[in-house]
Amino acid sequence: MGFKDAIKTCLDKYIDFSGRATRSEFWYFVLFLALVNLAGSMLFGAVAGNGTFRLALAVKFGLGSSESWFTNIYTALFVIPFLSGMTRRLNDTNFPVGNFISAGIAIFILLSFASKLTNDQLPIPVVVVPLMGWSLFFIYVLARRSFVGTNIHGPNPNEVPQ
Repeated sequence: MGFKDAIKTCLDKYIDFSGRATRSEFWYFVLFLALVNLAGSMLFGAVAGNGTFRLALAVKFGLGSSESWFTNIYTALFVIPFLSGMTRRLNDTNFPVGNFISAGIAIFILLSFASKLTNDQLPIPVVVVPLMGWSLFFIYVLARRSFVGTNIHGPNPNEVPQ
């Protein structure tokens, strides 16, 4: 699947959390989202002396930074297609989506509890190591090859004739 086809597929399946997504479909869509974010940040902002993105008119009229409103619009438009594409990619690798969500919630609760025990002064490694481990494992799962054959989410999209 090519770059344009991947974007079209992910946006067409905006709220479709069932089925399977190939690696190329998911990662091309992630690349598209990164490029849109980069272009939007460059288009709606200029690098100020302190390294933050600001839109001159927004600052002049007291509307806040451009990054905040651009990020809000960008997130509202693309969070659901990203989550649906990610879910379909996890379905393709035959990795239970519930296990990933459960692990994320468990890490969040554990870090919140540890933070309260130490009066909100957790050492950086205590926070970074679990989050990085979870993130790296998640990237590994998303980058794995498709599950060969048919699973409960349907046939392998790489094996289905187009």
